[in-house]
Amino acid sequence: MKNCSEEAKYVVSTLDKLHNDIVVSLGKDKDSDSGLSTFSTLSSMNSSLGLLPDVKTIVFKLKNFLSVDIFAEEFISYEGIKRIIDIIKITSGNTRSYAINALKSLLVYLNCMEYIKENSDVIIELYNILMNNDNINTINHTLGILILIVSFVKEDGVDLLCRAAEEYANKTNSKIFKELVLFINDSSIDIKVNAITMIVLLVKFTREKNSV
Repeated sequence: MKNCSEEAKYVVSTLDKLHNDIVVSLGKDKDSDSGLSTFSTLSSMNSSLGLLPDVKTIVFKLKNFLSVDIFAEEFISYEGIKRIIDIIKITSGNTRSYAINALKSLLVYLNCMEYIKENSDVIIELYNILMNNDNINTINHTLGILILIVSFVKEDGVDLLCRAAEEYANKTNSKIFKELVLFINDSSIDIKVNAITMIVLLVKFTREKNSV
């Protein structure tokens, strides 16, 4: 137990340090959401920063670490979910996909769902990540995560998802949930199925307009 706790604490602190190093190198504020589109800049700086390989290696291995129940529980208790979200927001490609997949593997734990329920902005951040991504694996994993979360949080989850979609639509001057509907026509069967499942959940758990 002690070893798992120390290892989880070390991984969380390492992710936090790498995130801080990256945002500082890019001149970004630590809590800024603007990191969603910085990966191309970060990639071009990779040779001088020497940070991306470390991030990619850690998040790639993280899923295996999280298959150990004790490690996963300790990881969650050390705010590991927030650290993964931080990394997802400023990476792309396979690195982001590995991080999303690691986050998905945490959703089997009740503590993870309870954390998200208490920190509901995670849903908004994940929706923004979904809308700012062109990697098939990451789109599929993120849709899968949002489906699991909404299935657990239900009406409150749909409320937050709708808020995120409305804010994104206003920002991009587009129709609400336009991108989600377009996913139905995606060439990937998994993305099609997940998009349809998400729409079904939105209809199922949307509060009645006249409800108290």
